[in-house]
Amino acid sequence: MLNQSLQETIDINYNKTPALVIGNGINRISNNNLSWDGVLDKLIQVSGSEQIRKGNKPLTFLFEEILHNMKGGATRKNEEKLKKFVREAIEENLLPNDLHKKFVNLNIQHFFTTNYDYCLEKSIDPDFKKTERQKQEGESKKYSLNRCNKIKGKNIWHIHGELDNSLINERNNYKEKSIMLGFDQYMGTLMDMSQLMNYGSYRNLSGKPTLEEVFSKLLNIQTTERSWVSFFFTNDIHIIALDLGTFETHLWWLMQYRKKLAARKGFAYKNKIFYYVSFYERLLKRDQLELLQSFGVNIVEVQCAFNEGNFYREFYEKVNELISASL
Repeated sequence: MLNQSLQETIDINYNKTPALVIGNGINRISNNNLSWDGVLDKLIQVSGSEQIRKGNKPLTFLFEEILHNMKGGATRKNEEKLKKFVREAIEENLLPNDLHKKFVNLNIQHFFTTNYDYCLEKSIDPDFKKTERQKQEGESKKYSLNRCNKIKGKNIWHIHGELDNSLINERNNYKEKSIMLGFDQYMGTLMDMSQLMNYGSYRNLSGKPTLEEVFSKLLNIQTTERSWVSFFFTNDIHIIALDLGTFETHLWWLMQYRKKLAARKGFAYKNKIFYYVSFYERLLKRDQLELLQSFGVNIVEVQCAFNEGNFYREFYEKVNELISASL
């Protein structure tokens, strides 16, 4: 049965301007790029626990293993040490490439990136620097649901945290604190997302609002106060350069919750979610793609010749052309 009130809220807030989710794949095109395998090897060395075996352990659990095996255990100081090392490794090695610039030049305002670096920002303004500021009321030092960098009409949301949360005069804060690495922080993010979808806020929780009230609050507030989560209900979303491994628990939860909510409450979304995959990789990612489709995600297969040297460059260039043509 159609929920007319919810349907009207969804329809009114539909925005034809798409948003882009962009992962680490595009960074791999850069010279001196960092692979997560390489970062993990260095984290193990820094931790002093070189007996740790990576195996096929999920990234988030492996980080927790590294942290727990450090001298003194999983202290805040040790976690800070590892995150500072990640920042230093990224700043020393990673620079924007021409593909960063091609994507930020698309007629898109909102970019949601899982990357901690500022390659997208520096592709818009090479002189980009974070500005120190006081924490806003209700803002988290550790989680990045509402924080974004606004630069020349573009909004860059670091949904996995960033190298510098820019907050000053805050107890127990350090600029790398928002960087998401461990299982604990991923689950903390998921908990905040769940509260956001149940209360329209992850703070000041009092009473249990109706779903109509939640959506009205979540979708009708000013764009500058919105969470990146809410865009998955209002804008077309294009997902590129993101492997979407099983450790991306919060993103998988959001997509299945979105689909389940519509089925149980009786309304339909006007926006769509697209996931781009190369024709060559469609069989390698078959399990993942089937899951995404069951959650209402549209799979876009991109035709490109396989060449180990420039395979991903050709893929991302064609994805850029496809998205540009759809705008």
